[in-house]
Amino acid sequence: DVQQAAAALLGPEPDAARRHLQSAAERLLAAREVLYPVTIHLIDLYLADEQRLDEPWPATFALGLPLNVIASASLLEKLGRLYPERLATLRERVAGDLVEVCGGPYQEREDALLPVESQLWNLLKGQSVYKQLLDQEVRIFARKRTSAHPQLPLFLNTVGLSRAVLLAFDDGVVPTYHGTVTSWPSPDGKQVEAFTRAPYAADSPQTFFHAAHYLHRTIMQDHAATLAFLHRGNPAVPWYRDWLELSRLSPVLGQWTTLSRYLNEVQPSEYAHAASADEFHADYLSERCQEAEHRGQGAGGKRQESEVGQEVEGIKQSEDAAGYVLPPPSLIPDTQKAGVPAPELPITPSPSPPVSGFARHVRRRRRIDTAWTLLALHRSLTGTAGADPELERRLTELEDRVESGAAVSTAELEAAEKQVADRLARRLLARAKDEGPGYLVLNPCSFARRVALELEGLAGPLPIAGPVKACQIDGGKGRLVVEVPALGFAWFPRVGPPGTPPQTARMRLADNRCVRNEFFEAEVDPATGGLKAIRDHRTRLNRLGQQLVYNPGSTMRVKEVRTTANGPALGEIISEGALLDEQEQVLATFRQRFRAWLGRPVLEMRIEIYPERPPTGYAWHSYYGARFAWRDERALLLRGVNGTPTITSHTRPETPDYLEVRLGRSNTVILPGGLPFHQRHGGRMLDVILVPPGETAHAFELGIALDRDYPMQTAVGMVTPVPLAEVAQGPPHVGAAGWLFHLDVPNLVLTGLRPAPGGVDGVIARLLECVGHHMPAELRCPRDPVRAGVEDARGSPLLDASVHGDAVGFEAAPGELVHVRVDFS
Repeated sequence: DVQQAAAALLGPEPDAARRHLQSAAERLLAAREVLYPVTIHLIDLYLADEQRLDEPWPATFALGLPLNVIASASLLEKLGRLYPERLATLRERVAGDLVEVCGGPYQEREDALLPVESQLWNLLKGQSVYKQLLDQEVRIFARKRTSAHPQLPLFLNTVGLSRAVLLAFDDGVVPTYHGTVTSWPSPDGKQVEAFTRAPYAADSPQTFFHAAHYLHRTIMQDHAATLAFLHRGNPAVPWYRDWLELSRLSPVLGQWTTLSRYLNEVQPSEYAHAASADEFHADYLSERCQEAEHRGQGAGGKRQESEVGQEVEGIKQSEDAAGYVLPPPSLIPDTQKAGVPAPELPITPSPSPPVSGFARHVRRRRRIDTAWTLLALHRSLTGTAGADPELERRLTELEDRVESGAAVSTAELEAAEKQVADRLARRLLARAKDEGPGYLVLNPCSFARRVALELEGLAGPLPIAGPVKACQIDGGKGRLVVEVPALGFAWFPRVGPPGTPPQTARMRLADNRCVRNEFFEAEVDPATGGLKAIRDHRTRLNRLGQQLVYNPGSTMRVKEVRTTANGPALGEIISEGALLDEQEQVLATFRQRFRAWLGRPVLEMRIEIYPERPPTGYAWHSYYGARFAWRDERALLLRGVNGTPTITSHTRPETPDYLEVRLGRSNTVILPGGLPFHQRHGGRMLDVILVPPGETAHAFELGIALDRDYPMQTAVGMVTPVPLAEVAQGPPHVGAAGWLFHLDVPNLVLTGLRPAPGGVDGVIARLLECVGHHMPAELRCPRDPVRAGVEDARGSPLLDASVHGDAVGFEAAPGELVHVRVDFS
């Protein structure tokens, strides 16, 4: 047949050659079907490159064969702006089921290290943009950069995605499976069908040299024979085109298909257990440091001014030279009282520092979440009369800019939060009887908080009563500890009654070397200036020590240790010194501040480090960091993964939430405040990486807490702002403190509360189970709901929730993300 085809090319009918070739291909197909009579599936994967959007599509695109394109929504937006004709052609092929666009996220970013609300925003925004550009949503989740984690199937399910590509196209690590299609579960039981067969490079001669072996192996071993080929920029080798031409004649070596058709035909051949967090890893630190150095950003050898003061409502906020938001430690709240369980125009991301960029993002994200929560609380009190579409549009725009990485000033976010807080404060004080200046503190968290405030202009001490638990006046600055109910408020006067005596110190909060309160005692090392020990008052055992280090080696030497505050509300010690190398040369200077507030179970640490010798080289080997050490190698190390505590043995356990050292019934929690990169040394030491190559921030906020039953609450409280409204009357008619919503189970953490869309008289609460317990929950409301239900992140109803008076009852599985909608009318 081939010889006749060659002869026909020289004859009067060249088209006859194809008929002879078709006959040859059909003979080959008949012979192959004797060996393997069912379909061999061929999958062509193309990783779209944002830097080379004008490069030709793989040959399957031109020949009309199925192609699978992996591209984020923002990449398709850019393609439409620069090459609209290419996007139009892609849209036509998608409509004709010849091209499958696989994606899901709006941006290819480090979602595994970002808050839950940020991850869901990326998925929901991505689906909206795909729908706009392609006239349909994506059906297969896929990413070019690895950013998978154990809870990802849960998040995909809640945005309507039930299929995924679970492969690492970079240097990341994901679990390996034997089958081509695997049922991939999350810890709460939600599952997605995942394509897990590693593709072969279409630009490598080795792929086609071993093609017979690959075919034999998949035919003999797989439930459904499958070969996948990967295109990532380089032209494919000639044998790839030969394979395509043979496929056009007859599916001898397989049938090309899209992933959706493939997953419709091929059922999962492997049902795996929920993967652990240690089975996922991506080296974001090295990647970000290389990008920062490429941009010419360095830590620099000169000492820079680290704070730019901004006064908002008498509270000082600060921002370092790199733009890293630094709320003063006095405003970084703890979790709970002890014992109480789309813009139309494209957005261009701005460069983000390798480490501090994560801490900046989580604080900005929590500020946006706080504004939405306060707006939802206002809606729950006022109903549809309190709806403000313009304000909601403004918050949506700010949220999109924050999440897209665009330049957003701290002042913009503070102004939006203040506007919403003032609206809620006016509503709460609408029926207040007494006239008198004061402050109204609002709590956007689902747990009670004891927050620390520093206020300018307090003329005298306040009475220690009601929500005020501690007060001291230092030169006109008031330092207070205020207890605020969950999703509630607390009011206190600006001036105490005449003759109010200063608070009597219940205990000495600081001396020459120690700061302490009811929960712990922290001792500063007089030789190094680091933390020598932190102890609880019951066992008096040293839980943790801390020093600043330069990896690969340094010595921490103190210059001065001084006590700067000694109660009755705050104990504070500051140490200053330098890190020295083996030749006693200064590597960096440092300043550490340790704070203990009365009634708050967190030791606040502010670390300022100014390198004289910037780190260079491999980021995991060259950095300035805070090294923590514990006394017993038998202690378990756990890390928070999207709020859930997970035992880890990884050398580099990444988490922005918390690290927990657990021994017996005691636990010690390290709160990195959004800093995600950590490295273990031996069995009882861990570094929190602060300044790797390319980092520009110099000041960092960390914390240590002892014996926390719910560490995620502590972590969320640390990065959540404290909305404070200066008011001219009060207290509210219901009392100086109160709650608007009340959640009766502490294992659920509220990640977001929003007004129902469309100006409807209702709210939507997003709750994350973070301990691993299954139990019924009850959410009490400020008004009696008329109906309630559980829905997914897109607003599609899943099931009804019970309503009894002002309470909404529902259930949450271990690790589940629950969306509860409450309608008041």
